[in-house]
Amino acid sequence: MDDLLALILELAETLTFDHFEGPPVDPYEIAAALDITIRESDGAPRWTIRRGRASIGLPSGVARERLRFTVAHEILEIEVRRRGLLSEIDRGLADQTEWAFQVGASEMLMPRGWYARVGRESDWSLPHLREQFDVSWEAAARRVPVCTPSACTIIDNGHVAARLAGDGMNLPSRISDEERAAVDAVYDAWPSSDATRAEGEGFRCAAWPALPERSSIRRVCLLTFPSEEW
Repeated sequence: MDDLLALILELAETLTFDHFEGPPVDPYEIAAALDITIRESDGAPRWTIRRGRASIGLPSGVARERLRFTVAHEILEIEVRRRGLLSEIDRGLADQTEWAFQVGASEMLMPRGWYARVGRESDWSLPHLREQFDVSWEAAARRVPVCTPSACTIIDNGHVAARLAGDGMNLPSRISDEERAAVDAVYDAWPSSDATRAEGEGFRCAAWPALPERSSIRRVCLLTFPSEEW
């Protein structure tokens, strides 16, 4: 699986760097350059290759940022097969293989080097990263721990939906009182777009409202850094 992931990441970087010199990366433009047709589909996203022609079917009614991520994912699946890099998927590894393509899609849309540079230049401003790379709030937040010692926490309607840390970040499973205070301040000011910052022993954090609100979910994205990293 490590070999497959490395292969997918290398392919994602190649496709991005061959077509773009900086963010944002447009996966639709990459698809067009690779002669991959994008079409509307009634069902779940899927790709096909028929008589050597590749296409991606996309459902309607899905958020634009999600569709961009899906296109990147499907491009990688198509190109891995068209280039003969992967012929069969072991059914027992299907979930891990799907995860590897998800990681690859993140690398295509948010190359680590570019993301780290823009992050440092903006003091890891999540709205700025989201705008520069044209991705969702959650995708932007989840990418930060990949690029610098930090953690991200996704809170939906006051409840922790996801919490993950990158290398070099020792993260308790429960959010601290200071982190909770930053999150609560965002909810108290909803729908203000302002961030709330807080400090604790050895760390700093910032919380942003994921606006506009969707599907009655009030999402807050929290980034936490060791004090010396900010």
